[in-house]
Amino acid sequence: MNIVNKSDKKEIILKLKNKLSNNNFNYYWEGFNSLPIAIYNKFEVYLTNFDELPKDYYIEDGIAIGKRTKDFNANTVIKLNGQYVGIWDLDTLNEMIDIDELYAGMVHEMFHGYQMEMDDKRFANEAIKFMYNFNNESLALRIKEREYLLKAAFEEDENKKLEYINEFINIREHRETITGKNIKYEYGIESIEGTATYVEYKALQNETKLPCKYLIAKYGKELIENNEIAKFRDSCYLSGVFIAFILDDICENWQADYTRSGLYLYDYLKKHVKWTPKEVKPEINAYVNCIITNYNDLREKDLKAFYINGGFHIVLEGQFDISCFDPMNITSLDGKLLHKHFVGLNNKYFIENKVVTTYEENPFNATSVEFFVQNMPKIIEDGISIQGIGELKGKVANNNRDYIIRLKQPFVNISVKGNTSI
Repeated sequence: MNIVNKSDKKEIILKLKNKLSNNNFNYYWEGFNSLPIAIYNKFEVYLTNFDELPKDYYIEDGIAIGKRTKDFNANTVIKLNGQYVGIWDLDTLNEMIDIDELYAGMVHEMFHGYQMEMDDKRFANEAIKFMYNFNNESLALRIKEREYLLKAAFEEDENKKLEYINEFINIREHRETITGKNIKYEYGIESIEGTATYVEYKALQNETKLPCKYLIAKYGKELIENNEIAKFRDSCYLSGVFIAFILDDICENWQADYTRSGLYLYDYLKKHVKWTPKEVKPEINAYVNCIITNYNDLREKDLKAFYINGGFHIVLEGQFDISCFDPMNITSLDGKLLHKHFVGLNNKYFIENKVVTTYEENPFNATSVEFFVQNMPKIIEDGISIQGIGELKGKVANNNRDYIIRLKQPFVNISVKGNTSI
């Protein structure tokens, strides 16, 4: 293990920079090249492997250092100075950091940059997730198909492996008749995040030299046990990476061909396997029913907890495009989305807090936005000022502790409700 204290930001980025220089990214995935990476906290960004120094950054020991801007949120890939950059929030890590694991995670995010450079069209429509119909029949089938996916990956006998792959495909094909076109969301996540997890695995194995089967087994444990609907998106990473493991076994030099094909990863697998359709019957049991019940209870609990807050309740009403969000940390219920970390509105306003958005049809076209602030909003000339958000210009009406502002562009009504408990 290669352990570094989280406070040693420069040591972390220098070690990551060294790994970028010493690795052949084509080993992880044919045609893949390294990209710039950055680590950041609430105040600073540490950037390396860049072509051109961004504005307002300075160089120190070969590392570009600058102030954190609103672009830096979550562990993801962003575009900075015309380049895709893999970024990682240090505040999401423990005090002691395993550099090998962090590097592998960075490779995952860089691979998303590569996918964007290749203009990959297989990214999932995140809105579909919030309209998914989770019923006991489709969930039971999904649990069973993942068991066969695991068996196929570990099976060494060629005929038995193909038999398991056939079982997996048959179950999934039957599940698609139940789920309908919404299953394409899973296919998209598998294709984009599953392959990124695959290169993350290859990077981690290459750095740690741990046995391949050991690391694959760790992913396999999650594949089988991660059945909570709240972690539905994450679980698609795992089915995707196991499809990639199977393709390694049955298709030589498949990566570049898959990239060019434009097919979903699952469809690419089907293309390379002869399978015979057969009848499939789901095995619905108390465990499956419990998963759905727990999911519904959790959603209601999360939404109720949001409104238990000692601050000022801000309600924005109008038309909002959700321009920035964290798909890993959203709860949906009855036309509402609870964004647990942050949300961006109309490419203009950024709220780094828990936020509830309400929608009618498209989850990312909100009709209202709610959040809490601890400091009372201040009425200013022609509008209102909310600490951490900025000034909102418009006509303000004051009714006791309620404030309403009407903006012209975009058209928005904003009500601010003071909580007497503070």
